[in-house]
Amino acid sequence: MADHNKILIRNARLYDHDGDTDQPSVGDVLIEDGRIAQLATTIDDAGAQVIDARDKLLIPGFVNAHYHSHDI
Repeated sequence: MADHNKILIRNARLYDHDGDTDQPSVGDVLIEDGRIAQLATTIDDAGAQVIDARDKLLIPGFVNAHYHSHDI
């Protein structure tokens, strides 16, 4: 049974303004109690509610979402 205090976002393109903005890396984000607990290439789900974000761009709040990339 999924722990609703944990959300695992899998396979998202992780926007990093200081990294490759044209081809952001793919990874997982674990959120626990409303806070980012871990960022990694692969995270064990540990009973978390899982969201498949394949082919999606994950960006932090307060970032201009009008993002241009012709490579993705």
